[in-house]
Amino acid sequence: MWGKEMNGTKGNLAQIDRLRDLFTFAIRTIQSYVNNPENRLKVVSIALFFVSIVIYTPTRSTSDLVGPLLSATRELLYLGENIFSEASFNSYSPFFYCVMAFVAQFADWFSAMLWCVINIFLYLGINAVIMAIIARSQPERNTFSYFIAPLLTLVLLADNLYLGQTNIFPLLFTCCALFAYQRKRHFLSGLLLSVAVAYKVTPILFAFHYLLRRRIRALTGLVVGLILCLLVVPSFYFGPAKSVQYVTQWGSLVIMPFVTGENIKTKTVNWDYMNQSLEGAIHRHLTPYGKMAFGGMHKVIDPAFLNAKQAAKLAVAIKALLLLVIAWVMFKYRNSQERSFPFEMSLIFMAILYISPVTWISYYIVILFPYAVAVNEIIRRPRGETGRKILTVGLWAAMLISAFNLTPNLQSYSFLFIGNAIFFICFLAYTLFFLPGETSATSQE
Repeated sequence: MWGKEMNGTKGNLAQIDRLRDLFTFAIRTIQSYVNNPENRLKVVSIALFFVSIVIYTPTRSTSDLVGPLLSATRELLYLGENIFSEASFNSYSPFFYCVMAFVAQFADWFSAMLWCVINIFLYLGINAVIMAIIARSQPERNTFSYFIAPLLTLVLLADNLYLGQTNIFPLLFTCCALFAYQRKRHFLSGLLLSVAVAYKVTPILFAFHYLLRRRIRALTGLVVGLILCLLVVPSFYFGPAKSVQYVTQWGSLVIMPFVTGENIKTKTVNWDYMNQSLEGAIHRHLTPYGKMAFGGMHKVIDPAFLNAKQAAKLAVAIKALLLLVIAWVMFKYRNSQERSFPFEMSLIFMAILYISPVTWISYYIVILFPYAVAVNEIIRRPRGETGRKILTVGLWAAMLISAFNLTPNLQSYSFLFIGNAIFFICFLAYTLFFLPGETSATSQE
């Protein structure tokens, strides 16, 4: 979201190797952008957007924060109730509630506004980290390119902010982990990723990349970080014995069922219209669920030729195929990792959306990373190039088809899933067959 000011600020994103230096650079750039009179209208527009959401957030009668999340946090931390003893509407770890303890201590209206403001600043940090990551392999960009990906995900951002969602915090730590990994600081990368995983499990898929690339230090950092986050940190809140008890119970409700291919035992898994996961789409359209739950055009267009068990098996097979495809990409670019890195990471971000049994609409905020990579690649490639056309078609498909995702009834037709699935296929095709050779802003180590 900053243009000429970035080019005129001392330093270069591709050359920055430490997160502290990156965030210092970003703050200076934002200050320079805000202070430039030429940007006054843009700055006012952005400020009004964020301020309006902050003001609107506490006026909502329902949200995910003011309700199940704050209630569960208060019950666990302030009332001493064991919320992991039985299935609930939350599938979060004890560490998650430790993080949310700060917000939960205030009145609901203030907690909602505070969490919204915190997430706005985290979101700005995410954009800075993404830009630094892609700067290493996509150095040629124009001013406007910095705005496009955030603009394309503006609705998803607003959804996360005013509903009090919890997706931006783990996205920041995941991006920071990728930044450290790209800068060859593998142990730190594992530590940072562990925070995201302990808070929200799905970023664990990036460990698949560590494993295939045999990054032992990154895996070690991940394990050490998970021990700290899941056992040590909660011990300060609950004591060691209860921390072990809570983590064990949470694992039996959420982790083990997923690993063994069963439905997780919390009440969060369903095939309702808001679940835009692969599994959700399969069950809504390939089983009788959609016809029975929603009626309307579902009775006409849904094939509904599978039962629930068959749909589950199909979902597992497709998920396994996704992992094989990602492994194929990593093997193909084993000798040009600097150039392919943001593309590999983008595919993993998108695979998370499909592999998780539950992908609520707000979870799609992670698509910000692949969109940023795609936009910058489209801008820097020649107009007539076949690969550029494929990537452009995928991005347009995601935008146009997802635009129908307006009402609960329309959401039941999986437009958000379908649009971004097409984008995933086009992005994968470009990565496998059209990605040019090594072009880095810095030499490989």
